[in-house]
Amino acid sequence: MANGGLERWLRWWALSTIIGGVALVGALAGWKAGLLLLGVFLVSYLAARNTLVREVRGMDELVKSLRRSEEAGDADDEPSEIVHLVASALSEQSSRMEDQTRYTAFQDRILDELPIGVLVVGEDGRVRSVNQTLRRLMPVREPAVGRLTIEAVSVVEVQTSVDALLAGRAVQEVFAAVGARDMLIEGTAIGGCAVIHVTDISQYRRAERARTDFVANVSHELRTPIAAIMGYSEMMRDHVGDADPMLRSMVDRTFRNGQRLSHLFDDLLTLYRVETRKRAMPRDRVNLKGLLEGACAGAADSAAEKGQSFEVDVDASITVHTNREAYATIVANLTSNAVKYTQAGGRIRVWAEQDDASIQLHVEDNGYGIPEAQQQRVFERFYRVDDGRSRDVGGTGLGLSICKHFALALGHQLELESTPDQGSRFTLVVKAIEHTETPRVWIDTAP
Repeated sequence: MANGGLERWLRWWALSTIIGGVALVGALAGWKAGLLLLGVFLVSYLAARNTLVREVRGMDELVKSLRRSEEAGDADDEPSEIVHLVASALSEQSSRMEDQTRYTAFQDRILDELPIGVLVVGEDGRVRSVNQTLRRLMPVREPAVGRLTIEAVSVVEVQTSVDALLAGRAVQEVFAAVGARDMLIEGTAIGGCAVIHVTDISQYRRAERARTDFVANVSHELRTPIAAIMGYSEMMRDHVGDADPMLRSMVDRTFRNGQRLSHLFDDLLTLYRVETRKRAMPRDRVNLKGLLEGACAGAADSAAEKGQSFEVDVDASITVHTNREAYATIVANLTSNAVKYTQAGGRIRVWAEQDDASIQLHVEDNGYGIPEAQQQRVFERFYRVDDGRSRDVGGTGLGLSICKHFALALGHQLELESTPDQGSRFTLVVKAIEHTETPRVWIDTAP
């Protein structure tokens, strides 16, 4: 065996061993943190094995050639010595290969014991490795190694993720239903290969559905008594008049709190309907300016009462591919929040931009703003940046959560830029080019 080839194999073997150990530590520490190392380990291991096989085959051919030369009666003893030297090297190499085989078995055992499914696909689109966990989670056609991805694992979301990674695009979290199981599919591209890992989130989804069902059922059952309380309190307000100021104040407070509970239950039911929707919302082409005229009407009236400037600047020719009702709900909530969290005399502006890729609707104010550390949490249910101020302006604390759910259910993007004491800008991005991918309903993981 050539020294250069042996040295190359030794380098590959050492690199594979080191990275394999690091990947194991990374995997035990956390699957997302160890995924990159796991992929590098798999790719280096496969490369090392291929190098070893090529070198052994070449050496075997050399031994056979020299032995044929010796049997032909060559008078020179040098070939015989070379044969013995090569045979000795081959024996040593065989011993190393046995060690490599044991190490490979150990690696395979590690992969099989992982609680997540792992799939490695080469740049040619064919499967290079698949662990036992993936075989339990998804239907895998055996033998899987060497087959095209769609032939080995007939799950569309897996093939879509592999195609994206091999094309150099990033892959976001993808949810897939496989039989009675709910799967989370993630992946990364390493060394020209696509490394996919699959997590069974069925228990989490069942708990999530149980929670949302409970909230929806309670909200629905309480709407009737709340409506009765509001009706009686409104009737009492009419009869009490100004005769008894203390009684009048109590009745007014009862009515206002009844209204707040009614709005809260309505918002909870809205969230429930978005989360449990089984199909994508129907969408069509909608004139943006006409849609905004109705969606911004309530916020514009509230702004006028606070002495605020409320401006809508949208070209009449812009159309968006969306669900009219859901889009209007998003805009109504964003503009209402802008009015609530902007001081009297402030400014609210709504305008749109269009390019070849998307249509962006901006809702901007010069109000209180949101600290950077809290900008992502404002989309959680009931989260408030300032509890005291939120109680003063009213609201249920669910408006932005509803916006986020609707946006992701429609396949849109909702972005936020904000600076404390200078204002906020929410941007709703709608892609101009329609995609065949089905929008996914966003599930809030906040407690």
